Amino acid sequence: MFLTKDELKTAGVPEIIAKVTNGDDTIITTVIEESIDDMKGYLNANFDAVAIFNTTGDDRNKTVLKYLKKIVIYELYKRKGNLLDDDTITSYDDAMAWLKNVAKGIISPHNLPAKSPGENSTSGDGFIKFGSNTKYPTGY
Repeated sequence: MFLTKDELKTAGVPEIIAKVTNGDDTIITTVIEESIDDMKGYLNANFDAVAIFNTTGDDRNKTVLKYLKKIVIYELYKRKGNLLDDDTITSYDDAMAWLKNVAKGIISPHNLPAKSPGENSTSGDGFIKFGSNTKYPTGY
């Protein structure tokens, strides 16, 4: 797995995580999987998201891992609304802003595998023309 429960201690307090989940590790695993799925949606615009999240250990991209932890902590703390503090919300907002900028191509993270050229390609040159046909006067 790309992120484990034990690695969340660098982003959140283990006692609070245990309190929020009532000690149920399946909740943490589910939230991690959901958050990875969300991140794939953004990263897949320019990168091979499947390859990114199939890496383990030291091969993982540290920036992606950092922002994933922030998102997971936010989602866990959100389960108990009174645990959401300004720092957690700000961290989540930073992570989402980073993902949006990566998807737009404004930020290009280091060492992420690029998408192969044939992936999600469409026919045409991507140019969209708006408008209608030329208007011709008619007379009877």
